[in-house]
Amino acid sequence: MTASVHADETPAEASVPAAVKPPAIRDGVRVFLLVSALVSLGLSLLSQTSPTFLRGATADHYVRLQPFLGLMAIAVFAITAALVQRVKLESSLSVSRDEAERARQVAVDANRSAKLAEQLAGVGYWSWNLAANVVTWSEGMYGLYGRALEAGPPRSDERAMQIHPDDVGNLTVMMDQALAEGREYQAETRLYRPDGELRHTVGRTICQRDDTGRIVGLFGTVMDVTDLKRAQSAVAESEGRFRLLADSVSDIIIRIDPAGLITFVSPSCRQIIGFDPEELMGSYIGERVHPDDKVRVMGAMRDLVRARRARLAEPMAYRSRHKDGHWVWLEINPTLTFDEHTGAPVEFIDVIRDVSQAKAVAAQLELARGRAEAAAAAKSEFLANMSHELRTPLTSIIGFSRLLREREDLGADAGHYVKRIHDASEALLSVVNDVLDFSKLEAGQVNLDAHPFSPEALLTDTVELVALQAESKGIDLILTVDPAVPPVILGDLTRLRQVVLNLLSNAVKFTAEGGVSIQAGYVAEAGDQGRLRISVTDTGAGIPADRLDRLFQRFSQAETSINRTHGGTGLGLAICKGLVELMGGTIGVETQDGRGSTFWFDLPAQTAPAQAAEPAHQNVAPDLAPARILLVDDTPINRELVRIMLSPLGFSIEEAGGGAEAVQAALERPFDLILMDVRMPGIDGMAATRAIRASSKLNGRTPIVALTADIQPENIIACRAAGMNDHIGKPISPGELIPKIAKWSAPGALDAHEGADDVDHMVAGAA
Repeated sequence: MTASVHADETPAEASVPAAVKPPAIRDGVRVFLLVSALVSLGLSLLSQTSPTFLRGATADHYVRLQPFLGLMAIAVFAITAALVQRVKLESSLSVSRDEAERARQVAVDANRSAKLAEQLAGVGYWSWNLAANVVTWSEGMYGLYGRALEAGPPRSDERAMQIHPDDVGNLTVMMDQALAEGREYQAETRLYRPDGELRHTVGRTICQRDDTGRIVGLFGTVMDVTDLKRAQSAVAESEGRFRLLADSVSDIIIRIDPAGLITFVSPSCRQIIGFDPEELMGSYIGERVHPDDKVRVMGAMRDLVRARRARLAEPMAYRSRHKDGHWVWLEINPTLTFDEHTGAPVEFIDVIRDVSQAKAVAAQLELARGRAEAAAAAKSEFLANMSHELRTPLTSIIGFSRLLREREDLGADAGHYVKRIHDASEALLSVVNDVLDFSKLEAGQVNLDAHPFSPEALLTDTVELVALQAESKGIDLILTVDPAVPPVILGDLTRLRQVVLNLLSNAVKFTAEGGVSIQAGYVAEAGDQGRLRISVTDTGAGIPADRLDRLFQRFSQAETSINRTHGGTGLGLAICKGLVELMGGTIGVETQDGRGSTFWFDLPAQTAPAQAAEPAHQNVAPDLAPARILLVDDTPINRELVRIMLSPLGFSIEEAGGGAEAVQAALERPFDLILMDVRMPGIDGMAATRAIRASSKLNGRTPIVALTADIQPENIIACRAAGMNDHIGKPISPGELIPKIAKWSAPGALDAHEGADDVDHMVAGAA
């Protein structure tokens, strides 16, 4: 124990042991002085009362006093020693009390810590004194068993009632062996608390012996491991579900370390690649990857590790070697996991799917697509050839019959016969157009070409086309345009005119008396969007209800009698339906048998600025400048027809019977305009145009207009790509031919209509 130094002590005093320090010495000196004073006082009194007491010499008096003083000194020292011993005892007792208090406080703290540890760890301890047959429990034991402290430890039978029946017998046997053999034991025990909750415990028991080695008691600890058991059960259940999933799923579940070594693979690998899981464990994942795919697959996995990304951007397919040697298509999308503390890559986890069948189906689909494209191309080529072969003779028939009709020197009968020929050829052309248009629709080869136009002008021009037919039948033809219809809309003028003309022609054809009316309306929607609705109403015979479902089918007509009075292919309404739906609209009919019909359609229409509108039709140019024209066509009768049409107009025409002749002529002589047939044997019109654009200094920038029987958009686009500036469809009509010549033969036509930069680009592309 460290002593403290008081403020009134010197350092020398502070070094003296406590037992001989003041106040012990001071107390002894005080006693000695008191006794001496008392003796001196007694002697003084004696000398006064007894004269004989101090008789003699002074030395004799001192001699007489020495024994007395010695006795007094001995007495004083004896008293001082007793006082010192008392002080020692008191000091030792004080130290003992302090140490006992500290020990008690340590014991209290230790007991408190032990209780806290019991509570935190779920641990309790117990002891059994065999001699006294006394069982002692810690507070932790009461908490484990759910008992109150005041109830005390339970009797053995009470304790047995709380232990799971399956554990009682085993616990009893181990305790008996411990008492008999002194063997310690450890046991897992399930016990029920009074509230019915089942707890799992782990206990360890040792024997306590006396100095002779005799067993005098047992001491044990018990730990609550319920939470641990639940966690283990949850892990086991999760692992069981995972293994069940891994064993049952048809895909391969695999785990791979960052180096590419397989650490786990599900049994489904047997069905997919023929290997047992044991054969793959520990092997390198790249061993069975096809050489052509290995760099791609392994590179992707390395990239994930380097970039520390969890997934690929999209699944990856590769070929893996089957155990029997053939290749299997697999699809992977591995997930890379990372250590949550260090961030280091841990492993890849993936579900690998067999996509061999999907790959085979995709290959078949690709093959089928190729075949379909080839068939579509063949069909397109067939349609183009048919269009050319049918329209070419019709060009001559219609053209020459038109020329004959315009002659005034024909007799009445001859004029009648020519009219019959012309009407029949026009009807035949209509049939050809319907068949070709419907074939294009079915093949999905009809493209829309949207431009701004005036819907009112379109309807007016279309009504004028059938006005003569209606007038000849004595029926009225009325057009009504709602003021809400925009002045200009954006759409395919040609296709919309085709639909309206078909509906109008049918209405006039099937109306014997009364009239036909066409109405146009518009419903505005958000912004510049809206819907255009056009309806055509007639006062004809109407359509029986049982035939309505056949109206818009191909090769189907409402008039089915063998003695029907009206002709046609039965494709008109089917074509209208296809075109309207292609433009995003709907078409329908409202009719009553014997009271007429109303055919209608509506489609989305976007408004456009008024100045952007194209004219619904083009008029013949009133003034034609003299021009040198190169006319190229492999059919002499077509060249003759065009020459007859143009000769009265003062043009200088040179003919070429094929592409090679056209190129040669363009190399030798300049022309103001070239009319180029497209389909010709040998060098066709497109090849001849490219050659002229690329090699002719005289005609490299001369306008070239295609003469073609194939007026489908894709063919027109191909003509433009070859270097042509415009096109004229066959059969050739003066109403289309002469305005086009006037447009392109005028001085500066290229700059006015196409722009020099466009032509230069077109010439460069052709070269």
